[in-house]
Order: sequence, then structure tokens, then C-alpha cells
Amino acid sequence: DKPNIPNTMTLYEAIYYYNLTIGITNKRSFSENIDNFIQQNEEHFFTLEGARSVPRLGAMLFQRKIDAVLDYSGRFALRFQNSPDLNKVRYITISDYETAVFGYIACSPSEIGKQAIDLFDKALKSSKVRKFISQRLMKLFPEGENTHIVNAFNAEFEH
Repeated sequence: DKPNIPNTMTLYEAIYYYNLTIGITNKRSFSENIDNFIQQNEEHFFTLEGARSVPRLGAMLFQRKIDAVLDYSGRFALRFQNSPDLNKVRYITISDYETAVFGYIACSPSEIGKQAIDLFDKALKSSKVRKFISQRLMKLFPEGENTHIVNAFNAEFEH
């Protein structure tokens, strides 16, 4: 219900120009820059904790208790695909931030753990493996987001 909001904006604009209350899940990483921005401006974000925080944030958005949630549009749409209010949701692109966050595989510092990490790193440097993963990412994420994620993935591992 805020037609004056552009389709792309920075988080700074979202909270300071448009005065949006943005719901987030506590201890979830969105990227180093976004996480730092949230930490420095935490009073403008509504934070929920726990395993049920994502569905609760969606419900609060649909009930108009918060103005926005921070999430990938594809993940949000899939999560709330059965909600009758999903067609009322508008997706706004956050500008000035990278669009992908990389997770990590943790192994023990044992000899086998180190070997597993080395094998995984070697596989990610293989163009054949990167091509396969890129194709899967293109199918996994929706149009627009998938290109950003694949480009970030390839930029990270093309060395």
C-alpha cells in the first residue's frame, strides 16, 4: 500500500526516506555489508528469534504489522505460496549490496577433514563442476536473482 516506493532502493533509503519497519530473523546472515548496516541501525529493524521466526515474519507482513521482510523473493514466494495474500506482496531490490551470501562446509581439523576441504576446494576450481553448479543455481532461483547468484558464485571461485 505504498505506491511511492521505487522498485529498487538502498536499505538506508528504506528506513530513513520511506520509514519502513523491516522484519528480519535474528542471527541470519544477509551479507557482511548488510549485516553491518543492520547492526548499526538495529532500531529500524524488527528482529525475531527462533525456528518459527520466518513464518511469523510472513504473517506479520500480511497483517501489516511490519512493512517489509528481508529475504530472497523466490524463497519468500515459495515459503508463502499458499497464502491468499501473496499476490499483494511487492518485491523491491536492495541496491548497493552484493546479492549472494556464501555458506561454509565445516570439517574437523583432522587429517581427513583437511583432505575433505582440499577436495572440495579443488572441485570448485574445476570449470566442469562450476558449470554444473551454475546450471542448478539457474533452475533453483527465480529469474533475475539466479543470474546475480550465478555471477557471484563464479566470481568467487574463478581463481
